[in-house]
Amino acid sequence: MWEIVRAGGPLMWPIILCSITAAAIILERLWTLQDKRVLPRELPQKVWQLIETNQINDKVIAALEQNSPLGRLLATGLANRHRPREMLMERLEDTGRHVVHELERFLNTLGTIAGVSPLLGLLGTVTGIIRAFNAIEAGGMGDPRALSGGIAEPEINVVSLIDVVLLLVVFFILSSKFTDEGRLRVHLPQASAVPTQKVSGEPLVVSVTQQGSYLVNQHELINSSPETLRAALLKEAGSNRGMRVTLRADARATHQSVITAMDVLGRLGFVEVNIATVKEEPAGKP
Repeated sequence: MWEIVRAGGPLMWPIILCSITAAAIILERLWTLQDKRVLPRELPQKVWQLIETNQINDKVIAALEQNSPLGRLLATGLANRHRPREMLMERLEDTGRHVVHELERFLNTLGTIAGVSPLLGLLGTVTGIIRAFNAIEAGGMGDPRALSGGIAEPEINVVSLIDVVLLLVVFFILSSKFTDEGRLRVHLPQASAVPTQKVSGEPLVVSVTQQGSYLVNQHELINSSPETLRAALLKEAGSNRGMRVTLRADARATHQSVITAMDVLGRLGFVEVNIATVKEEPAGKP
């Protein structure tokens, strides 16, 4: 092995250094970016259980922040859950940028190695060819041993170049798989002149009136507080979070009342929400 490295010339050392550095970064990234370390499957369900049982406190949020990148985002949301929505979104976006920066750690270094290594290999190849021609000029074609060093050097450099590039290509292929799942599916609203009523086949309908009060399956709630709406939804849906929900809002209802209803539905874990705006018929119109 030492003879091969020495025959490859002085540029073999930076190529070997690039190879070792790339291998170390690849192993560290493959270990760190495992799905179970970045997006633990059981974590969202555990957080919902803590929310439903009202067990969220500073200790739980601190432990959640140290759990995983996903836990860090959830911890930020829980820590700022009582703040205005604009401030909450700003904090989540800021935390998301920090999480992405940590997940992309060392990737710039790996990209630099991917760009520099081929150039080092080509440079070693060129210097080896130059040495071969210098040997021919000095001793002619009669002594094969005089040419062997110059001929071996470009070949060894090319092999080393291929090894480093192949290692990087395999890593980029393995690390370029992303999964987009678990999102809240929301259908955009469309204006309609149909009166507010329960649609056939819809198991759960939440209606928002012009005054901002709520109805769940046509049963009007005693007040418009989020806690009352949450209790009514739990009574109607039970533990079934896969139930399809239709959120019907009067065209003149306030934006905040609709957002509050969506927030309660999201916190309870409903995964599919249809939104429709309806226009009440004028009084006295047949």
